Amino acid sequence: MKLDDIKKLHQKKYREAFGYFLVEGEHLVLELEKAAARDPAWRASELFVTSDYAHWPSGLRRHEIGKRQMERIAATQTPPGILALVPIPRRTPATAVAGERCFYLHEIQDPGNLGTVLRTLSWFGNLRALLSPDSVDPYNPKAVRASMGAIFH
Repeated sequence: MKLDDIKKLHQKKYREAFGYFLVEGEHLVLELEKAAARDPAWRASELFVTSDYAHWPSGLRRHEIGKRQMERIAATQTPPGILALVPIPRRTPATAVAGERCFYLHEIQDPGNLGTVLRTLSWFGNLRALLSPDSVDPYNPKAVRASMGAIFH
């Protein structure tokens, strides 16, 4: 994917059109790799790194880019130097299963709040989050960052 297209993934309409979202930062990329080991649906397709992360061990297609290029495509003010391009998992619409502990999140509008709620639910373990159709996109860069990797669990 071209760098200009990656920059567009900050917007929901392009995440939906291209079918990808971004994961930025060392911690989140590590969490993504752990999740991909359990569920291949979370496997990243490409990795973009600056020279600081050129040593990063990964079997992914890797692109070493300059810091200015990273600043251009990253959603953060101070990019961490490592960014993964991840296909949005194709899942069937979520429904509660008998005996499963679920939380229905109704019209969550702030991506940071959604990420925090997902992180909290992950801490309690075995809790599933169901989002209302009018909730913020869970693949919003801010929601992904705020989840601290809980979105992959």
